[in-house]
Amino acid sequence: MLVDAPFLDIKPPEIYTTNGNSVVDNKVQINSDRLFKVYYTTIPYADPQENGELYVEPIDLTSSLTVSSRASFLFDLFWSDTTSVDLVVGEDSIRFDESESLGSSISAISVVLNKSSYFSATFVSKKDLIVSGTTIGGEEVIITDYIFEPFELVEGLNTIEVRYLNLYSSIKVNVIPAKLMSMTAEYIGDEKHVDDEFTQSEFKVEGLFENGTSKEITGFEIELITFTESGTHDITVSYENHTASVMVEILPKEYLFGLASEMHTPTGSYVPKVYTEAWT
Repeated sequence: MLVDAPFLDIKPPEIYTTNGNSVVDNKVQINSDRLFKVYYTTIPYADPQENGELYVEPIDLTSSLTVSSRASFLFDLFWSDTTSVDLVVGEDSIRFDESESLGSSISAISVVLNKSSYFSATFVSKKDLIVSGTTIGGEEVIITDYIFEPFELVEGLNTIEVRYLNLYSSIKVNVIPAKLMSMTAEYIGDEKHVDDEFTQSEFKVEGLFENGTSKEITGFEIELITFTESGTHDITVSYENHTASVMVEILPKEYLFGLASEMHTPTGSYVPKVYTEAWT
């Protein structure tokens, strides 16, 4: 008959690793009073009293596992309480998880993209990633409290690194230039008169791209023309296979005249007056 005997003060075994949290040359060590026998199991949710094997030497720790152990005394008539721990082996460290739900510790993660294509200058958020985890017990769960980088993708091949506690995963993303969908142009120069010339620096052009972003465009071309009549005129701005029309107001041409009566002012100085072509 198997008997639990807390009055005998059979202390539960202690579980630890022989090389701290290092992933190099590490083993699971189980310690108990030398008068007791120790049984253990690495099967999640299993009871070492019923399904365990006798512990005789440290256990190799090369992958994540659940270790449960109990000490027995007097021909296995008396048993200690169970000591259990999830040991999660990551890329650079081993994590001890003594949660009540053994085998529920996540031992591996994976990441997939939530979009089919990505464009340059795109910022990545958690809604773009689906990160899932596999527990030691083999269950699949969705992870939300992870961290990742980079946040902004550049043109070419990018690698998004995801980390959850001591576990890592990554995914490659090929980023393509976003196609220009439309553009707008604006005249930002000074007033123009008949026969004045236009320069490229007097225009501001902004493009709207297929990823929803907009940015200023340089390298566009304009019609290098002058207007011989005053009034409202259109100027065409072109970039790649897109064009935009800019409406400009052309003022009458200005002339400088010096009238004879103005050349002999009482002050002795002469300031030419400005007249437009409509002056008579």
